[in-house]
This record gives sequence, structure tokens and C-alpha cells, in this order.
Amino acid sequence: MLRELQREIRLAVGCTEPAAIALAAAHATAALGDLPQEVEVILDPQTYRNALAVGLPYTSLKGPAMSAALGVFLPPQKELLIFADLDPHKARKAEELCCNGRVHTIYDPSFPDLYIEVRVKNDIHRARACIKYTHTNLVLIEGPRFNQNKFIFTSNQSLKFNLWENISFQDIFPLLDQLAPEDLGFLYQAARTNLAMAKCGLQKGSGMALGRKLLHMSRQALATCRYPDFNWLGVCLTAQALACAAVDARMSGEPLPVATLGGSGNQGITSLLPVWLLAKKLRVKQETMVKSLALSATVTLLVKNKLGSLSRICSSAFAGSWGIAAATLWLLGSDFPCIARTLCNLASSLSGIICDGAKPSCSLKVMVGVEIGLKTALLTLQGLAVSPSGLVAETVDRTLDNVASLARVGMAGVDQILLASATH
Repeated sequence: MLRELQREIRLAVGCTEPAAIALAAAHATAALGDLPQEVEVILDPQTYRNALAVGLPYTSLKGPAMSAALGVFLPPQKELLIFADLDPHKARKAEELCCNGRVHTIYDPSFPDLYIEVRVKNDIHRARACIKYTHTNLVLIEGPRFNQNKFIFTSNQSLKFNLWENISFQDIFPLLDQLAPEDLGFLYQAARTNLAMAKCGLQKGSGMALGRKLLHMSRQALATCRYPDFNWLGVCLTAQALACAAVDARMSGEPLPVATLGGSGNQGITSLLPVWLLAKKLRVKQETMVKSLALSATVTLLVKNKLGSLSRICSSAFAGSWGIAAATLWLLGSDFPCIARTLCNLASSLSGIICDGAKPSCSLKVMVGVEIGLKTALLTLQGLAVSPSGLVAETVDRTLDNVASLARVGMAGVDQILLASATH
């Protein structure tokens, strides 16, 4: 479990779908051995959707074409940190390439999973690179820079979430007990990295400035409280403020890194920042804090695996809220049956929250996920329990299976509706 957590938490600059498109373009350009004159980008619908409206560093232009154009001028070695090498000069060159009609993008509905293929050419040569299943999983690269005509990396979907396929929610807790706190420092650092992005969002009022507005509400709540050192309303609002400010900044294209979780930066923000804040407010020991972060991340990843890598349900809000709720109850001393009840309660409230693409307003969904995660945990302590009906089954694992079936099968037609809406 430790190895899987370490693998699933990675630093990224910018939204991961544009970064992955830029990464594929960078690999294709490197294989070409020269700057291309034409660029063609082929994407799955979800990746296309998530790259349409999100901000990019150092440019006001958006979209998958601009993401690929940026990658043409960047080295691929830093993977999801590829935009860390970006500067205003490179961004201007990418804008010229994009605005001159040299970059063409399409999405192919036949690809159900993450798929990014970038083809580049000049007067003499052609090259291409393909990323599948996960944001950095390069499965094919070909071009004149290689002695062989085609160089294929050994890769398949089994590399992704191989632990999460085989465990239940109840299995998590014995595994958590086996983790040594001294091995979990990377989770604390991940939370602090995301806190830095939150501070950036609060300072600049990035995006919708939702985080800044929520922080103002939090300060008002604490000012009227008799016990300002610990007030659940204040904690909830502050947790929302931090998470939303980080998302505000990230979705606006601020060139700072965040710790992603399961390929999603917003998911890493939602899963880690509120739990870090709660543990800090409860004044628990460092070893307890990092274990609560591990629990939140693990629950979030288990849910994310069921929903799919690019789900039609907003996994930042939905999966993140499950991680927050589980970690909250664990910090308060609750047992697994209580945690299972609150997760079923969450399935009743947030299962219909749709992902309509990465963009600054993602912070609104994160706001809901953080609030519902924290409040549902506290309500469960007061006896709230949804009876099995609808999506809620007899067990939390079967409940999640039902939600996953809704997301993967029942909502299959959502992509075309959302893309038609976004592109008209």
C-alpha cells in the first residue's frame, strides 16, 4: 500500500490533461528531431473535455490545441511538471503556432479511457507519440530520431490501480495499521505543497476567488464564536476556503506545482488539504496526521478506481468527500461500521455531481465536496444512516459498485451532450 500511495502522488504544474497533451507533443517533437510545421492531436472525449476551458501558464489561450503547441517547445523529461520549463517567450511561440492554424485537434468517441496521440510533421519527416490509460504512460513513440521505425513501450492497463482492484474498504484499516508513520512524510509534504497553491489563490484572488470569499465567511464565523480555537463551522469554512483557493489558482493556470492524487490535482487538493487542516486544529501528533492523510488518500483512490480515470462524475468532489469523511471519523476515534455508514450516506447525496470539464468553476464542486464530506461525517456520529435503497446497498463496497455502474454505463451519453454544449 505504501508503494502504491507513493506512485499515485505526483507533482504537476497545471491541469493534468493539458500537461499530458503537452507531454505527448514534446515526445513527438523530440522524435521528429526538429520543430514541426503541423501538429495533429487525437484525444478521448474526457481528455478533450478537460482541456477545453482550463487555464494554462503564461498565456490567455486555452484548449487542447494550445496545450499541444506549448509541448512542442518543451522537453518531455519532467513529465507532468512539463509546464515548469515554460516561460513567456516559449508561450508566445506556441501562441503563434496555434493561432496560425498549424495545430488540429479531434476527439474520438471510440476511446473509452484516457488516450492522447500527437502526430507532428515537417517537409521531410513525420513522428508521433501516444499516451494511454494514465497521464504519463507513454505506449508508443516513432520518428526519425529512433534507429527502429517504431519503438513501443511495454505497457497495459493492469499497471494502473493494481492494488485498488483487489481490496475492500474494510481491508484498508489493517493495511493502514501496518504503515510506519516515518514512511508517510511524503503525504505531509504533499499537503504542504497544495497549501502553497492555496495561499497563492488567496493572495491573488485567482479565478472566481471563491477561496478568498469563503475565508472571509470563515473569519466572520470565528469572530462570533465563544470558542474560536475550535469551531466546526469555522473549520468547515476554512477547509473549503483552502481547497477552493488552491483549485482557483490551479485552474487559472498559476505556474506552481500541486501534489496530484490518482492523476488529478484537484483530487489531491480535496483529499489532503481539509484533512491536514482538521488534524492541525485537533492538535494531533504528527504520526496521527500523516496516517489520516494516508487514509483519506487511500479511500479516495479506491473510489477513483471504481469510477474510472476520467469519470463522468466529478471525482474531486465525490471521491474526495469520501476520503475526507473517512479520515474525519478516524481522527475522532470512530470504527469501520461508522465510517461505512457515512460513506453510504455520501452516496445518497453526491452521486449525481457531474464533471463538465476542468475549468475555474471546478472550485464550486470542490466546495460542495469538502462541506458534505465533513458535515456528513459529523451527522453520522449523531445517528444519521441511509437505509438500503436506490444506489445504497447493504455494504459500502456494493454501494460504490452501484455508483460506478451509474458513472460508467448509465451516464455513457453524457460525453456527447457536454461536448456539444462546450463547443457551441
